[in-house]
Amino acid sequence: MTTGFDLNGPTAEETRNAIFESGSVVCGLIPASAGQHLESGLTRGVSGIAKVFGVHVSDLPQLAEETGGEVMRDKAENIDKAFGTLVEHLRTRYSIGFISSNSKRDGSFRKLKLDWSKPPAKSAEKLVIKTRSGYIAGNKAATDAKGKTKGH
Repeated sequence: MTTGFDLNGPTAEETRNAIFESGSVVCGLIPASAGQHLESGLTRGVSGIAKVFGVHVSDLPQLAEETGGEVMRDKAENIDKAFGTLVEHLRTRYSIGFISSNSKRDGSFRKLKLDWSKPPAKSAEKLVIKTRSGYIAGNKAATDAKGKTKGH
């Protein structure tokens, strides 16, 4: 029996772009235990070696940060509470939108930055602002192809 890596899957960049294009928010819940720390360390080591051989590797915390999500870690005995907190954070989100002044539909990644005209009031000290780092500016050819039905 021969084992090996499948190098034909999507690259980390293709995966990242697909997540951005879908508008998804990436979140994670990681139990903090000695076993999990060992597994995480091994995964980081294997991932580093795999990158040398061209294996596509994505990073959960980075994807969460870039999409405006979050990764929570807690002890296994507190994981139910951590999950509840994560769900509550997702339920109490607000969404804002805008229309870009750049009308090019070239499939490029465009960075976003949210600035406040004045800081939140002192009473909102627990306010946490998470934003995605950017968006994919749609590709006109891909958008046109998606809009057509098969056979037409």
